[in-house]
Amino acid sequence: MSRTDKTKQKLIDALDRIVRGRPARTDGKLTPSNLAREAAIGRATLYRFPDVLAEIERVRNRTAETAPTNLMEKVRHLEKEIEALSREGNTKARQYKEVAERCAQHIQVLTLALRNRDVALAERDQVIAELRVKIEADANVIPIGSRRHPGGGAPGPR
Repeated sequence: MSRTDKTKQKLIDALDRIVRGRPARTDGKLTPSNLAREAAIGRATLYRFPDVLAEIERVRNRTAETAPTNLMEKVRHLEKEIEALSREGNTKARQYKEVAERCAQHIQVLTLALRNRDVALAERDQVIAELRVKIEADANVIPIGSRRHPGGGAPGPR
């Protein structure tokens, strides 16, 4: 590859980096000076390649057609996007807060239900204990499963 070919390849690579928004040596603005600096060649050398200069113009024209008419328009567009994302985020945050509040209410209801159940079980256990004391104190009570019947003998007809 000749020196001229190598230089042209450097220019093409530099142009590609600038167009892709990944310049290594410049601010990324597409100008002949920046292209020469990006390719690490002298500016005068760049002017020996009119086809590369023409490509700069083609890229500029193509970019001008697709780019916003001015930076303020782009800024307004981005601000609208930020506002929309912010609203969406606020909406989601409100929804999550509402869900958390409903969960807290459910937890409170369930906690009260458990307390009521515990109180009812304690009352039931107290009644059972009292009945056991009465049963043990009453001599006429025959425990279930016992084969003894009042008056002795075999069990009577049912």
